[in-house]
Amino acid sequence: QEANNDASVSPENPFGFLDKELPIAQEYLARGKKSKFFAQARFYRAITIEKMLKECGFADIVFNQTLFGNLEDINQVQTSRPGHGEGSFVVARALKK
Repeated sequence: QEANNDASVSPENPFGFLDKELPIAQEYLARGKKSKFFAQARFYRAITIEKMLKECGFADIVFNQTLFGNLEDINQVQTSRPGHGEGSFVVARALKK
């Protein structure tokens, strides 16, 4: 079976990331010094991801976010909200121009 090498971002191919500026990513960054896994992880700010997508020719960029607050304080499912800057986990989708 052939591998699909289409790495485009689209409504059918959204991607998620931890926003570097928010609490959960900050916690993982602090663990990076002690963990082989987290030492290799890279975290980006949501506005940096948005800028990179635009520079690569993507448009109609939409963000949704969840995981509001510190991980240890979250004890129930949280509803996602549009945008970024409040929730630590962000999902993005965009269309190639």
